[in-house]
Amino acid sequence: MKFTRRISVLLSVIMILAAVPVSIIGVPVETRAAATFYKSGEIELKKGSANSNIWLYEGATGKFTSEEDIASFEVEDDDIVNVTEKGKYSAYDLGTTVLTVELDDDEETTLTFKLHVVEYPKNLKLSPKSKKETKPTQDSSSAPTTQFKIKGLEDMESNVKVEFAVKEGDMTPTFSRSGNVVTLKSYKGGKCTIGVTVNGVETTFKWELKAIKCEPMVLSPGTSKAVSLTNAKASSFEWSSQNEKIATISSGGKITAKKAGNAVIVGENEDDGYKVGCVVSVTTPEKVKAITRAKEIATGTYSQGKRMQTGYYDCSSLVWRAYSPYGFNFGVKSGYAPTAATEAQYIDSKKNMYATWKAKDMKKMLYAAGDLMFRTNTGNGRYRGINHVEMITGYEVVSFDSDGDAQVLCDWASKSPDYSSSIYEHDIIGRL
Repeated sequence: MKFTRRISVLLSVIMILAAVPVSIIGVPVETRAAATFYKSGEIELKKGSANSNIWLYEGATGKFTSEEDIASFEVEDDDIVNVTEKGKYSAYDLGTTVLTVELDDDEETTLTFKLHVVEYPKNLKLSPKSKKETKPTQDSSSAPTTQFKIKGLEDMESNVKVEFAVKEGDMTPTFSRSGNVVTLKSYKGGKCTIGVTVNGVETTFKWELKAIKCEPMVLSPGTSKAVSLTNAKASSFEWSSQNEKIATISSGGKITAKKAGNAVIVGENEDDGYKVGCVVSVTTPEKVKAITRAKEIATGTYSQGKRMQTGYYDCSSLVWRAYSPYGFNFGVKSGYAPTAATEAQYIDSKKNMYATWKAKDMKKMLYAAGDLMFRTNTGNGRYRGINHVEMITGYEVVSFDSDGDAQVLCDWASKSPDYSSSIYEHDIIGRL
């Protein structure tokens, strides 16, 4: 068996503490899948890329195996990993080398693997292990972040692999890392437990973020309501309306609806200067009731088979059941909801299918609370190929940009505002 020797070139995915600090910006934590690290034992070599990178602890011993017969092994640097003719391996030194395996099959297949020998982390811990914080989540100039340190990481030698994963919780933060300092960012409040794995050894960090934000509101003309603010007092903000023809707000945070439309309400914190905001959508009393009912129905379980039962819904039954008690039944007088295509056909017959979906029109808040979005062109043989309907229940302020302008997305009865980014321009908007 032939062995060649060279200085191993570390993979770009391996994080070297002695080099320029690593910074992975905006990477969702849940996408960082954990690698397997071996102290000893058999390692099966498979075709494909499933185990093209193999991680061994320094001093690890065992044997490489395969489902097919192996003709030969060749390793570039056997000072790092030695492999015998029978496949027995010994990880001698930290570093990376390449293992080439010739299979004894009809195609004389050649497999290549990168062998990474790493240090076992003995003194790994996080500081702190958890945080509970209250922060604004709508103002990009005061982005909600938190930090912790990976103690012991700075003492480890090269070939250090650091991985992250959400273990549990309702937050999916992004992360960045520079040296042993990890920064998490989330524009939504909630709780999460983050698994931090260093060279295969895991510890956890817990983050609870209470979001300071302003909730969207739907009112009918002439009605008033206090601004809906979470984890802060309205008296801590200076309030203003960006469209007083639609809605006004008092210095104490009382909103008064004037006429149909959408208005952004902004509060600026008197001490720290960060902003919170909401959109007040003004529509008829009947539609306010229908929107409220739609949100209640959407707390149930999605099921086409049980779509008319209490506690269950599908997209078209949600819309019909929300609207029918208030005089909008899509021409169906029976007690069973029509399909989304039938609902769209009824609206179209009344000449109230008034627009196609455009992201720029959504950002201008041209669609009204209570409007319906229909998914078209699905090829299902129904009216206009429609197979789905969603109710717009208003707008949510998701952030303020660097110029202080509110960025909005549609709020939906049964989906989060993020759903707006997956709607196509051939989808159509109707109004009852």
